[in-house]
Amino acid sequence: MFNHLDNEVLPMEITRKFLGNLSIDFDNHTDVIKTVKLLREICDIYAVISLSEKEQTLAGKIRTICKVEGISYKDSFYFRDKVLMKQKIRTLNIKSPAFTPLDKTKISKAIEFFNTHRRVVFKPRAATGSMDTIIVNSEKQLRDLCDKYFEILENYYIEEYISGEMYSVDSVISEGTVVFSGIMKYQSSTLNFQNRRNVFSCITPAEGELTNKIRKYTQKIIEFFRITKGTTHLEIFVTSTNDIIFCEIASRPGGGYIIEALENSYGLNMYEAAMRSELNEPIIFNEQESKYSGFIMFNHSEGTIADLSYPNIEEYKWILMHEVFAKVGDTTSRSKYITDCLASFLIESPTYSQLIERLNFLESNFKVSYY
Repeated sequence: MFNHLDNEVLPMEITRKFLGNLSIDFDNHTDVIKTVKLLREICDIYAVISLSEKEQTLAGKIRTICKVEGISYKDSFYFRDKVLMKQKIRTLNIKSPAFTPLDKTKISKAIEFFNTHRRVVFKPRAATGSMDTIIVNSEKQLRDLCDKYFEILENYYIEEYISGEMYSVDSVISEGTVVFSGIMKYQSSTLNFQNRRNVFSCITPAEGELTNKIRKYTQKIIEFFRITKGTTHLEIFVTSTNDIIFCEIASRPGGGYIIEALENSYGLNMYEAAMRSELNEPIIFNEQESKYSGFIMFNHSEGTIADLSYPNIEEYKWILMHEVFAKVGDTTSRSKYITDCLASFLIESPTYSQLIERLNFLESNFKVSYY
């Protein structure tokens, strides 16, 4: 893309007109860094804000170059590379899945790992949304995956399969203090998008002993990673005995309708909070009535949509938001990641039990067929 700074004289001051003409290709990290260095000649950079997963290492690099507070370039890799992340978390002496990086010269090591655990999860080191994440149930399946991804196998790893429920915790850290931790419970597997009947739902859970335990655990993880500002999205397993097992952590807000659900229940917008915390500004909470929130997403399968129907939105005031991305006659492929969906619905309820009932109602009455 056209780089304004390479082609015109630098202004004496930053103006709206100047910034309006500034065009940066954020996919080209070399150009971004070059532009940042030029900007530093005419102004001070005192905060770097990044709300997307793929820009976290770039944001860390800019902070390091500009000597800005926040997650550094070196530390940003612990949030992008899940192998580095889990190697680091091992030193905290908390429960986490056993894992091994994949190496095309050491396939036998992966097979040995599988034979030890008998069920493993094949994962990319740096993807999001459960993309290319596959439960492996046989040695043959693992060998086939290693063959399929052979040329880029070093970009993947395997870890032991953990039985239990999944929760996410979206936190805001301001001036070294965790000021908010919003918990969401995954009602179904994040890998459901790979199945024929592919539905994923997520809710704010009932508060109690478990949620208190999760928040204390989250505080410990955030302190361990030395996060002093910004937001995090932590995912954990909770076993049948309420033991917490680390899954992964990201240095940005969660996806799907997590942000909208948390704002509806707690009165805090995670995107706004992320920006305010990086700028050392007060975090704003809006007063909210006590309510539960959740969302449900319907992923698509391969084929041409023959029929698509769902409840009349106007009849159900508890449906706060909805998006439908396809219509009868559209040809779709199998969803590639969890938020790659046909439709999604954000809902609310004054009680936890009714929230579950409403999610079940939507799941039962969303109809799609293919030919």
